[in-house]
Formats: sequence, structure tokens, C-alpha cells
Amino acid sequence: MYIKELVLMYGIAHRVLIRNLKEISDEESLTFMQPGGNCINWVVGHILVSRNDLLVKLGKDSIINDEYYTLYKRGTEGNINYSAFPLSGMVEILNESIDSVMKAIEMIKYEDLKEVDHTGESDDNIVGELAFFHFHESYHIGQVGILRRLLGKEGVIR
Repeated sequence: MYIKELVLMYGIAHRVLIRNLKEISDEESLTFMQPGGNCINWVVGHILVSRNDLLVKLGKDSIINDEYYTLYKRGTEGNINYSAFPLSGMVEILNESIDSVMKAIEMIKYEDLKEVDHTGESDDNIVGELAFFHFHESYHIGQVGILRRLLGKEGVIR
């Protein structure tokens, strides 16, 4: 896999996420789906935490404060309506941060790319890290699409 393909993949995933978030209000984003599952607000905050981790690994500045980790890191409660950040503000951060992600990926030197471990056992190279972060973000973007439909909204991918 090459740098330009990774940049393209991150860009496509981001566009799908933003399309899935259109017409979702801050209030709707806090709807907790039962049985199981998290609200859209938590999923988007979790994506931001993960995107921030990626940017920091790539040597860039943090895009969020520590309170995001308190609310949205892996293992935190998905029913967060009492303390959540507004979805609209998180969408702004997502839109601002995608350029940083893509530019950081473009800055990776070809000679810094190590042989990829195709077993998935190791993420001891930048390609493995980028692949995992993309998979993780895409997984949660799919959740947002499903949660959108559960809110009674039309799907945006046809």
C-alpha cells in the first residue's frame, strides 16, 4: 500500500462520516439505543480520540483536550448525555483535523515504511498503524450509519 492510497482511504471515510452526520442535531446525537450500543455522540467522540492518537503518533499537535478521553476513550460509558460535547462542535473538529491527518500521512517518507506483517499480529510499523486506525475509524463510521437509520433518518450511502 502506498501513501497516496492511504490518503485517499482516509478522505473517503471522512466524507462518509460527515454525510452520515448531516441533519443529526446535538440532541438527537445523545439518543441511547437499546438494547446495547452507544449514542452517535459517543461514537463520534471516540473517533476524535482515535484520530487524535493517530495525529500524535505522526508527530502532530493534539486536536482535543483531555476531557474527551475521560468521556470517549475505549471502555467508557456510551450513555453520556449529562456531560457530552456538542456534536456540532465535534463535527467542526473532524473537518479541521482531516487535512492534518492527510498531510501528516503525505509527509511519511517511503524509506520509513517497513515490511508489513500481513498476519495482523504486529502493528510495529507505520503502515500497520495507519491500516489499524483506518479500519477502526471506518468500523465506527459504519455504526454511525446504522444509528442514523435507527433515529429514523434516511441512509446517505446508496
